Amino acid sequence: MSTYLGIYIKAIPKKVEEKSYNHQKCSEGHTNNYSANFCQECGQKIITLSSIDKVDHTYFNMLNDGTIPEVYEDMVYKPEYLDDEILIPNNNIYGVELYKGGAYSIYQNYSIHSIRTFKDEYSDFLEVLDSAYKSYEVLYGVVYYHD
Repeated sequence: MSTYLGIYIKAIPKKVEEKSYNHQKCSEGHTNNYSANFCQECGQKIITLSSIDKVDHTYFNMLNDGTIPEVYEDMVYKPEYLDDEILIPNNNIYGVELYKGGAYSIYQNYSIHSIRTFKDEYSDFLEVLDSAYKSYEVLYGVVYYHD
C-alpha cells in the first residue's frame, strides 16, 4: 500500500468505445490455419464470427492508441488498482510518498500555489488531456493506493 500527498489529476474518461472485428474458428473452437475451408484438427467447417470489444478510454489505452502522444508517457504515474482515473505527477516537487509515522501539514495557500504552478508547468500535457478525457480536475490531497 502507498499513500501520496500532493498534486494529482482526477479524470473522467470519455464514454466506452466499441470496436468490432471478425475472427474464424471451427464449431469445436479450434483456431488454427484458416486458408482451408475445414479445420485441420477435427475436420469441421470453419466459420466466421463477429465480435464487439468495449475499449475503455483509460490513460494506458490512450497511450497505446496514440490519443495521448508517447512523449507524455513518463509525465505521470497511473496507480493500477484504483477505480477512478487518477494520475500522479512523476516530478516529486509536487508531492511526497508518505511512510509510516510522521506528521504532515497542508496549508491552503501552499496547495493553491502548487496547483497554479503545476498547471503552468504542465500546460501542454493538460491541453492533451482536454481532448483525451471528458473532463479532469487538478487537485491537492491524499491518494491511497496499492502498488
